[in-house]
Amino acid sequence: MSPPRDLAELKGMIANRQIQVPLKLQRVLEHVLANPAEVAFSNSRNLARNCDVSISTVTRVAEALGFDGFKGFRELFRRELKQRSKP
Repeated sequence: MSPPRDLAELKGMIANRQIQVPLKLQRVLEHVLANPAEVAFSNSRNLARNCDVSISTVTRVAEALGFDGFKGFRELFRRELKQRSKP
């Protein structure tokens, strides 16, 4: 699977049930969608702590979405915030 290009695509993948993940990974997905700025400016350790999961769970979420790791996943959120801040 190739990673989503933006948050709208990610939300669509979840809504269309193209992504099926265990409960802990679902918790991370719900949190990041509700807090995109946190993901854009945080690291996997802080995100894991805020979601009450392990760092490896955060990494598994990124990999389940087609990213090579957290860094690529975070970049999706950074691009989204840049787009939102454009006039």
